Amino acid sequence: MLSTATRSVLLRARNGEYRWETYAANNRTIGGSTETFKNKADCIRNAQMNGIYNIEDRTV
Repeated sequence: MLSTATRSVLLRARNGEYRWETYAANNRTIGGSTETFKNKADCIRNAQMNGIYNIEDRTV
């Protein structure tokens, strides 16, 4: 049986701003933010507006 699980992560862009991406079970990127955000909270809010509520924080 194929897995349909996806995972979403919060990342830091090279310019120090935040972005998010969603990956398929095979680790291919299937979605993400189209812009970067200065505030982490704004990035999380954008992900939630796009239906992403469980996001892994990799900005540490």
